[in-house]
Formats: sequence, C-alpha cells, structure tokens
Amino acid sequence: MNESLFFAEEKTISQAKSTINKIDILSVDEIKSKFHELLKGYATLFKQFRRLIKLSDKQQLKLNELNEALEVRNQFIKKTFGRYLSDDIVNALLETPDGLEIGGEKKVVTIMMTDLRGFTALCETLSPEDVLTIINIYLEVMSAVVLKYNGTIDEIIGDGLFIVFGAPIKKDDDAKRSVACALEMQLAMHVVNQKISELGFPELELGIGLNTGEVVVGNIGSQFRTKYGLIGSNVNLTARIESYSIGGQVLISDNTLKACGDILIVNQSFNVLPKGLSLSINIHEIIGINEPYNKFLPQNKDCEMLSLERSVAIFIYQIKEKQIRNEKICASIIKLAKTGAVIHCEANLELFSNIKISLVDNNTIIQNLYAKVVKNIPYNSAHFQINFTSVPPDAHDFFKMIMTS
Repeated sequence: MNESLFFAEEKTISQAKSTINKIDILSVDEIKSKFHELLKGYATLFKQFRRLIKLSDKQQLKLNELNEALEVRNQFIKKTFGRYLSDDIVNALLETPDGLEIGGEKKVVTIMMTDLRGFTALCETLSPEDVLTIINIYLEVMSAVVLKYNGTIDEIIGDGLFIVFGAPIKKDDDAKRSVACALEMQLAMHVVNQKISELGFPELELGIGLNTGEVVVGNIGSQFRTKYGLIGSNVNLTARIESYSIGGQVLISDNTLKACGDILIVNQSFNVLPKGLSLSINIHEIIGINEPYNKFLPQNKDCEMLSLERSVAIFIYQIKEKQIRNEKICASIIKLAKTGAVIHCEANLELFSNIKISLVDNNTIIQNLYAKVVKNIPYNSAHFQINFTSVPPDAHDFFKMIMTS
C-alpha cells in the first residue's frame, strides 16, 4: 500500500515536473518571441528617432538660415529706409507686430521745424545740380546733430526739416534735448557755410521754431501708401512759430519754455497772433542752454547799424502766403549792417512779415533781395528794422561798397 502510494506520488511529481518544464519552456519562448518583437520595435523606433534627429538638425539649420536671411533683410530695410525715415521709426515698424497697421495714439512731443532763409530765392540763380549739392551738405551736417540728440527726422521738406522729440520713443528730457539740438544746429551752420563757400556758393542762414504739445502720432494713410507722421494743431503752431524766425534764431513756445524749466537763456520774448488762432501767444528767442548741455549762441557783432550819409532808394513788395504782391512801395535804406538795415517807409509794414526789396538806381532796378520786418522803431513810425534773409553776391558787394565808402 505504502509502496503503491509511493509510486503514485512519484508519478504525480514526475508529471508535475514535466508540466512545469513545458510551461517554463513555453514561457521562455514566448518571452524570447516578445523580446525579439520589442527589439524589432525599438530598432524601428531608433531608426525613426535618428531620422527625426537628422530632420531636426536640418530644420534647425534651415531655421538658422532663415533667421540669418531675416536679419540681413532687416538690416537692408534699416539701411535703405533709414535714409528716408529715422532709425527709431524703422525699428518701431520692424519690431512691433502691428507696426504697419493704420492708426495712432496721442502723445505729448516737442516738434522742431527748420528753414534755410533765402534758399528759395538762391535756387533761382543756381542749376539743379548745385541746389542738390548745397542741400546734401546741409542735410549731412544737420542729420548728424539731430542723431546726436536722439531726434527723429520725420520729414525733409525741400530745405526744411520736420523733427520730433518724443515719438516713437518718449523720454523725460525731450524738450530740453530739442532746444540743445536747435542751438547746436545753429552753431553747426558755420560748418555748412564753410563747405559751400569753398564751392563758390553764398553763405546761408537757418531759422528754427520749436513747440511742445499733444499730437496724434502713428501710421497715416492706406494699405497702398502709409506714412509715419504727426497730426494736430500743435504741428501747425510749430510751423507758425518757425515762420517768425530770422536767420540764426531759435524761437520756442511757452509750452516748450515751461517744459525746459530754468536752464534756458532767453534773449527776448514777444507776443504774436499767428494765423488760425483766436488768441495771441508768447514766443521766446533762446540764445543758450545751461547744464548739462552748455550750448550758447555767439553775440552777433555784425548787427551794429551804420548811419548812411546818403540813403539808398529801394522798392518794397510785400509777400503774403509766399506770393509776392504786385503793389510797389517806395522806400529807402537809412542805416545798414551786414545782416540787416533800417528803412524809411511811409506804408505800414506788418511786423514779422516777409518782403522783397529791389535796389534802385535812376529808377531802374539793379538787384533784388529778401528780408523780414523785425521791429518798429519807437521814435518814428515810418522807420522799420529789417533782417536780410537772402542777399545775392552783387547786392552784398554793393552794400559792402556803401559801408566802406
């Protein structure tokens, strides 16, 4: 019994071992099979991964090439359009996602407008090539000064400049920098005149007007033609202030004076009623700015008037809205200086008005020049002080002869 049980148990154990062995073998084969499948899968993934890496490297290389091309394009745009717009405007357009969208925002800025006195009359006697030579010399010198003071040249209008301080980038010292810039531009005119004199051209004078106020600034136009510019009454007011200036002057508004504080040196102030305004405004002539800029205009010694023993006959033609009136006014020069004169004229000449003067000999016009009425002589209502804005070489020699005789 015991023996038969022993054999049965041994048989059962043997069968169990055989079953276990079969199970172990199948499990290993299955595992091996699965493992091989996994290896194949990993191999495939690895190949795909390597392809992705290679593709990623190519994409990165392509991306780098595109970035380099974009940078070259941006530099080209800055270099090209920077000759027409300021760097600040170009950068604002390139770096802002909506930089080219039509529209604007209100900003308080300081606007500067400049004009070469008498240049239009000078152009009538010069060839187009000579005119461009003078303009390019002038703009090269002035642009360097404006760039030094971080101004934005918004427009070049013939021989005039439209400059903005405070757009597109606003700073706390915009007004102060604008006045310092204007003074240095006046000082830099000797460089301009030295260069053009070497070429045989007459010297030029610059008038500058400044105003601080709120404007709408941004992209103006349409999808076909867009301009970065300023709109508002303060733009027009700046133009009016500039129109009152004579050569060598820097005129500013009350707002600009207040924005600059007490660092400005005011030579004189006067009250005017610009066209389009219902109330008069104060305008201030600035001859210097203190720390930290320290820019000062030299005192003009050429303005001392020499009384003439014999008056010089002239005809005067008033200029309104840049149009020369046909009405001829008889007058005479009684005092003379290099930069201006005192004239006797029975007609009423409007203060700060522009006039055309014809020098007369035996009732024959021998030379024309241009001037601005700058002062009424208090003791004689028929006497006016004028400042020459354009004196041709022949007229200059004529005056020199009179003053030295």
